[in-house]
Amino acid sequence: MKQQNLINVVSVIAAPFTGGASLLGLFAPYVFGGSDDNNSNQVMESWKMQNEQWKAMMEANREEVKRMKEEQEKKETKLKNNNDEVARLNSIINNPHSSEEEKRNAKKRIVLLEDDNKKLKKDLAKIAEEIKEKSKTPPPPSKPWNFPKLGLIDKALLAGGTVLLIYLLIPENKKK
Repeated sequence: MKQQNLINVVSVIAAPFTGGASLLGLFAPYVFGGSDDNNSNQVMESWKMQNEQWKAMMEANREEVKRMKEEQEKKETKLKNNNDEVARLNSIINNPHSSEEEKRNAKKRIVLLEDDNKKLKKDLAKIAEEIKEKSKTPPPPSKPWNFPKLGLIDKALLAGGTVLLIYLLIPENKKK
């Protein structure tokens, strides 16, 4: 704490001479991580927890997609069976040896199967869209930055280097 106070005092005193650039020393501990090990440990623990939650979410998504694909396959099989049944019923209708009663029942059954097929096609389109949405993978949580911990001498060198850099970059007014 004394080190931070010393840096703050030196930064404020040097501000008029450096054009305010030394005030960067006030923010250096925050920018470069300072010496707050507890905070960096909390950040890493939070990241680990977010990463585990992301993995659990992705596993749940995979299971959901697998379940949806199985449901899709069942509906496709039922649609195929309905189409086969419609073809069989059409052959009954087109058969000249079928009775009028058989033909009437076949027509009624075809209407029911075609309605069922329309519903199945809508359901299949909806399931395909849901699978597409669930298959989109959100990016995993990014790992937090880990800045080096700087001591008093390191911070003083950074502040001095910043002051020198600013001094060299500011053009001098030459009087003739």
